[in-house]
Amino acid sequence: MKTDFKFALISIALCLFALFFMTSCQNEVLEETTNSEETFVPNSTVANLVRATAANDGSQDDLMDGADCISINLPVTIIANGITVTIETLEDLALLEEIFDEFQNDDDILEFLFPITIILNDYNDVFIENADQLQDFIDECVNQDDDVIECVDFVYPISFSVFNSDFQIIDTVVIDSDEELYNFLDELEDSQNGAIIASLNFPVSLVYADGNVVEVHSNQELANAINAAEEECDDIPDVCDEEEVAMYLVECYWKVVAFNGDDNLVHYQLYFGADGQLTIIQEGDIAYSGSWSLDQTDTGLILFIETDLEDLNGAWNVVDCEEDRMELVHETDGLNSEVVIERICENDVPCSAQEMSYNLQECVWYSANSLYQNVAAEVFNFQENGVVEVYNVPSGQLTATGFWAVSLTDEGVFLSLEFDQEPYHLISLVWEVIECDDDRYKFINGDHYIIFEQDCSDTYDCPDYQANVGDPCENPNGVSGILDENCDCVTDNTYDCPDQQANFGDDCETANGSIGFINENCECQEDDTQFDCPDQQANVGDDCETATGSIGFINENCECQENDTQFDCPDQQANFGDDCETANGSIGFINENCECQEEDTNPFECFGNYALAVCDDDVIDGIASFDLNLIFANCPEDNVEYSFYISLADAENQVNPLSSPYTNVTNPQTIYSRVSLAGNPNVFEIYEHQLIVENCNEPNCTELDVDAYLMSCAWVAVSVNGSNDYQNYWMNFGDGDVLLIEGNGMNLNGSWSTSEGPNGVVVTFSNLNNQFQFLIGDWVVVECTENQIILLNDNSQVVLERDCN
Repeated sequence: MKTDFKFALISIALCLFALFFMTSCQNEVLEETTNSEETFVPNSTVANLVRATAANDGSQDDLMDGADCISINLPVTIIANGITVTIETLEDLALLEEIFDEFQNDDDILEFLFPITIILNDYNDVFIENADQLQDFIDECVNQDDDVIECVDFVYPISFSVFNSDFQIIDTVVIDSDEELYNFLDELEDSQNGAIIASLNFPVSLVYADGNVVEVHSNQELANAINAAEEECDDIPDVCDEEEVAMYLVECYWKVVAFNGDDNLVHYQLYFGADGQLTIIQEGDIAYSGSWSLDQTDTGLILFIETDLEDLNGAWNVVDCEEDRMELVHETDGLNSEVVIERICENDVPCSAQEMSYNLQECVWYSANSLYQNVAAEVFNFQENGVVEVYNVPSGQLTATGFWAVSLTDEGVFLSLEFDQEPYHLISLVWEVIECDDDRYKFINGDHYIIFEQDCSDTYDCPDYQANVGDPCENPNGVSGILDENCDCVTDNTYDCPDQQANFGDDCETANGSIGFINENCECQEDDTQFDCPDQQANVGDDCETATGSIGFINENCECQENDTQFDCPDQQANFGDDCETANGSIGFINENCECQEEDTNPFECFGNYALAVCDDDVIDGIASFDLNLIFANCPEDNVEYSFYISLADAENQVNPLSSPYTNVTNPQTIYSRVSLAGNPNVFEIYEHQLIVENCNEPNCTELDVDAYLMSCAWVAVSVNGSNDYQNYWMNFGDGDVLLIEGNGMNLNGSWSTSEGPNGVVVTFSNLNNQFQFLIGDWVVVECTENQIILLNDNSQVVLERDCN
């Protein structure tokens, strides 16, 4: 492959011939002459070799188009495995390679955002409007001979002397790029009868793909040098440089992302010390120690690892050595093992654009952000087609529809959101991910943040598709169908009763749980051959009508027995709010007049046991203000009244209603609501609600980060529950969990340690006396930066600031 000498393609049209034929040129004839054997003759061997060397090298971007005879004009935007990437320079192809290399067993799919422009070997531009047009050029390219020499390049500038018929120099043309050289030779070839005579001014330097430079002094030497490069072009291996690899390894630490294609070793972190020592960390603890070294051999660069971890012990051939990613291969008893490691630095966010895109499409996501709050609970459903839907949890109703996309740049991984509806238009921004777990992501844009947390609690008949039997689907060929009982997408819907996926006579289960059959009306009809009471076509316990016209039940003697239960509506043997069937056959409910009212006017349909979550305020204490009315923000209120209460008894007795906004006293806190018909408080429902205060500013710190920060310098407690009484003491966190506190003429020893807790990193203090006894216990790290750490213990807060003076 040709090296990076042709990255900048300059479009310069050479208008030489008008200059060549100007009569004024004859007045400036130089006396110097040349050997006619050194002139460039169109279609000669040397002219064709030089032309092939100067042709546009389309192989440099084969990762995008797979065709050597064309190149893609940059910048261009592509979608790679669902990730949006803008390629502005050839160096940006590393982003595309990163996406394709991330998973070894997936299908890599690349889509261009048309229109685009391609550049042919002769530097002509072609405007491409769609994928079919591009494929036509690629197919033509594959079927034609490769007339581009890729492994050698001229060292510019070079120059040509132009002669008259007496071989006297009339002009000198300076060439600064491959494109200028190609066009110059093209013009020589097109000149009539070879009227233009030109020769290359020697010496000329050529540079090979391996970096070697050769100087030539004649056309024959030039031809020999180009031919030599062409013959060895395919034999030039990609060699990893020992010095560069060593520099990469000692920077930051390296994570094992794949071992023989699986994730068996992903929990290990490798620390390559500059002194040749190797430390392998697992879950914050040193799991293995060892040593490492490099050796440049004739077969490539070898990484020697000596450690008790057998899977990594041995001599590894470094087959790919990017700055932040390496592939290592080790041969044992004729079998190859492959390890892929990736570099993780302190300021890096180890987020995969592809993994984030896949994860967001699984289940639904609750959200919190700094742009709007106190919105009733909602979930975001990220779909494969780039559409994101927002659903109100209490009602299940669709409240907003927008678009989403994940993009990857040199600066990080980004999520783009686009909404028109309020208040979601406020989050229509490009968000940079700063925290990433499979079930939680945090993004920032300037001073704003947005958090998504996954909820997979919904149960489906077909969990892999997040769908139920009978839901519409699309098979791999794009044909629409429905999901059957085996969660297969059935497209041959030839059922007598498609909604039931059944035919007349098939077995079915009736509403009361008995076995029936599908009748000609596609209804599940009772099978009287299987009833407990065949004469009544009913089973024991079924509803029945007594001789007096009241509703009873079938007893064990197959008689319709009166139901002596006390009902709000004895004639209907039903209570207010019970389901019933209206005169027109629709489902309704029993109202306060003991009438069967249409279901769509059920005033309690929308109300339920809903939770309300808000972000904590500036003081991370689990206490916040709640707008209680947002619990039922999406429910109609024209025919109901509701109030909130601290206890169930208060709600039942309608005493001590809560005012809104309300400040919680515990986190989470349970409250109750009483929803009644307007004007008729005796018809009511009581619901239970959870008030939840979330810490939306969880620190982006691991236990290793906290340890490193605390041990880097001394720390001062600038605030203890708002007091500065401890700002003249310096806390020194030493090795071996030793804590030394100095200040005001006092030296105090104690102990400290860190651990991972359910709410984040925990700092534990012990063995402290005097005025620092208040620190004894476990403190959760609620905010964490290199210069400030905030600790929380119950209702106490300590702000530590670093002092390196």
